[in-house]
Amino acid sequence: MQLVLVSSGEAIKVENIKFWGQSVHLINAYGPAECSVDCVVNDQVVSSPSSIGYASGVTCWITDRNNPARLLLISAVGELLVEGPAVGRGYLHDGEQFRQTFIERPLWLRDFRGHDYSPRHVYRTGDVAQDLPDGSLKYVGRRDSQVKIHAQRIELAEVESHLRRHFPGSQDVTVEVLQRPDATFQENVPQHTVPAMLLAVNHIPLTRSGKIDRSKLRSQATKIAWTDGASGTHHTSQRSLTQIERKIQLMAARVLEVNPDVISMDCRFFQMGGDSIRAMQLVSLALHEGLLVTVRQLFNLPVLEDLAREAQRSTAVLHSTVSVAKPFKRQRSRIVENLLRNPAADLLALGAPRATGLYLAEAGLPRTREARELKKGK
Repeated sequence: MQLVLVSSGEAIKVENIKFWGQSVHLINAYGPAECSVDCVVNDQVVSSPSSIGYASGVTCWITDRNNPARLLLISAVGELLVEGPAVGRGYLHDGEQFRQTFIERPLWLRDFRGHDYSPRHVYRTGDVAQDLPDGSLKYVGRRDSQVKIHAQRIELAEVESHLRRHFPGSQDVTVEVLQRPDATFQENVPQHTVPAMLLAVNHIPLTRSGKIDRSKLRSQATKIAWTDGASGTHHTSQRSLTQIERKIQLMAARVLEVNPDVISMDCRFFQMGGDSIRAMQLVSLALHEGLLVTVRQLFNLPVLEDLAREAQRSTAVLHSTVSVAKPFKRQRSRIVENLLRNPAADLLALGAPRATGLYLAEAGLPRTREARELKKGK
């Protein structure tokens, strides 16, 4: 006779499967308290660890995570809706919450079941799931855990999953996005999903049902100063900066909307919250400060110290070339010829095309109209 162990309430962990899978009949059960209590069961966890199983006593539907009136195709990822006798009747003395989660049957379900079918309500779990080819369900994460960073949609649950693998000794891992890395972690996930900061805490707030209270967690985390010793790259520079480094630091702080003192020259622009739009803004500011910086340089040299060094070199080369280019028609350097061949080549990438002619004039080069004439050999 084999013992049976049922895991429910939270996503089952890999270490749980490895520890218990060979000694007991391990079952993974899923279901919110509103569905009395488990409504999806997987009794083959060892062979199908990615599945939460099949619906039990209910019918499960996958809909658009933002619009339950839109039923999704099989294998699509969306919000899990539960229908059937196990669905609760609602919340006591909480009409607003009831209307948000216990919704009237969508039109597609009324057409399928018939308008007189009972019960009338289905429950929005807030969980994101996917239909697998064998008809079982895969739990993906929470609906409110999808965020957009630098125009990229990210599932926080996926980042949490990677972190659990890299920190196997942790009790649990929670990822949350604030309005603001670890090298081995960067090798496994895209650049835009690398956390800007890792915080070790003694307590993660939970809801009354034992789930992570993300709203309270977000509220508490936003009170933490970005220089309070976390593992992020934001820290105060310990050495004096050169004039160009100070300019780069101030410009980076301006486009990232942070205090300059938390930016050191060994910080990486894109890990601090930079993106292509902010890169163009920084290069435009550099242009007005008399520094020759391009977006390409910023992507190739994201460390601010390296960027400042390259900006100093390229700016010096340009100005020294301009100072000896007399008369201009006879002594065009390769840099100047490139600018004349395509005057906006680098500078247009900065998002400051109107400044191109002005910059050439200030640097002692012909204005845009004169440059075009020289290009034609006039």
